[in-house]
Amino acid sequence: HSNRAILEADHGNLEEARKAARESLDLAESLGLLYGRTDARRALAHVHWKAGEYTEAVSRCEEVLDLACGTESRVVRLWIGWTHVESLLALGRTEDARVVLDDYAALVAEAQSGFLAGQVERLRTLV
Repeated sequence: HSNRAILEADHGNLEEARKAARESLDLAESLGLLYGRTDARRALAHVHWKAGEYTEAVSRCEEVLDLACGTESRVVRLWIGWTHVESLLALGRTEDARVVLDDYAALVAEAQSGFLAGQVERLRTLV
C-alpha cells in the first residue's frame, strides 16, 4: 500500500493516494512492525507533500525519524530525506532545512547511493 500511495500521489491521484496511505498505516499499526510503521508514515508524508500540505508532511517526516531514532533502521530515513527538506523549504524554514539536509547528506554518504547523492546535490541548490 505504501508504494501505491506514492505512485498515486506522483500521478496526481491524491484521493486514491490518501486512501492507500491510510490503509498502509492501519495495516502497519495492526502488525506493529517498525519498518512497516515508518514506511507507512513515509508514504503519508509524500502524499501530503504532493498535495502541498507541507506542515502535515513535516509532521509525518518527524514521526518517521522519531520512530527510527535509536535503531539501525536506515532505509526509511534514506527515502524520507528529500521530502522532509523540500517540505521545510516550502514552509520557509530554510535553516531547519539546512540542518536536516546536512544530517541527510551524511547518511547518504554512508549509504554510497548515487541516486540519493544526486538528490542531496539537487537539494543543496535549493537551500
